[in-house]
Amino acid sequence: AFIYNGVGWTVGGWAATYLVGRFGAALLTGTLGSSVFYAFLAAGRFANGPLATRLAPGTLLRLGAVASAAALVALALAPGSVLALVAFGAAGFCLAGIYPNLIAYATDLHPERPGAMAGVISTGGAIGVSVVPFAAGALGKAMGLSAMVWLLMGLGLALVVLAEMAARVGRVRPVQGDL
Repeated sequence: AFIYNGVGWTVGGWAATYLVGRFGAALLTGTLGSSVFYAFLAAGRFANGPLATRLAPGTLLRLGAVASAAALVALALAPGSVLALVAFGAAGFCLAGIYPNLIAYATDLHPERPGAMAGVISTGGAIGVSVVPFAAGALGKAMGLSAMVWLLMGLGLALVVLAEMAARVGRVRPVQGDL
């Protein structure tokens, strides 16, 4: 949740700055980066619903993490604002299923404590929102906006590793009635 929320809020919050500062895009085009990111995030949440009825939360975490990392790599490598906008949309769409599937996965691990699991995840996300956008902005100021996006890409790759590790854990305690 720390990485998911941190990356999501950084991508959405710094989109205009990135597009204007990195590519010289007009401010209207820059602000479109945030709009595209959040519109595709919403679309991804709608797409996640039917997938969640067919695939396990751990599988969806893996898919979302890998696809998000790929979108962040595309954003880091985008040679211009148009391809960066496409990458912003892809990042939003791919990140969309991570949070709901993380909650589902955590409550599957501890079904007797769904509120506690949601609280832990929300707290991790709140810390990520507090730390990652500031760190990315500080890095961008010190080393350039491209460095900021490379940081996001690195966090996206870390998300892949963490999703893979989490998906291998399995349920910690049996649900009452399990054999």
